[in-house]
Amino acid sequence: MEYSVGLASDFIDNVSFRGLGFEYRNMVKPNIGVGVGIGYNFFYEKKDYGTYVNGNESLTGIQFRYLHNVPMMVAGDYYFKPNTKINPFVGFGIGGNYISKRTEMGVFMIEDEAFQFAFRPEAGAIFQAGPDAMISFTAKYIIGTDADDIDAQSYLALNLGYVF
Repeated sequence: MEYSVGLASDFIDNVSFRGLGFEYRNMVKPNIGVGVGIGYNFFYEKKDYGTYVNGNESLTGIQFRYLHNVPMMVAGDYYFKPNTKINPFVGFGIGGNYISKRTEMGVFMIEDEAFQFAFRPEAGAIFQAGPDAMISFTAKYIIGTDADDIDAQSYLALNLGYVF
């Protein structure tokens, strides 16, 4: 289980403190784990008063942007020092990212949804906190591809987790 902080998506510049994730790994060898993961990061930004162009439309006003990301990946990790107090690792995930993107200006709203093909390099470490308790810190870079009306969305997620 992870608490996730998202840093700057391609659509929103603000840091997101609204995120979580669940990961499962089956250890096929002492230093290799394979499994699945699902996450959630919500981004929000209030843009200044200005003129914004969308295709052949121009709107003037204050803009509110919302972005929901739900990455779902199959993943593999390589652990450098299994069965030690500090176990650094690197990993890679591949799968999809469900995105809901909404822009509001006054009475106007543009909302799009898409499921993007995505992949994710990852690096982190697991720290032994007790006999059966471990804490993880990971950095994941979720990279999406263009899908439907939504451009490719990418962001960095920093995660603090409890491993059991």
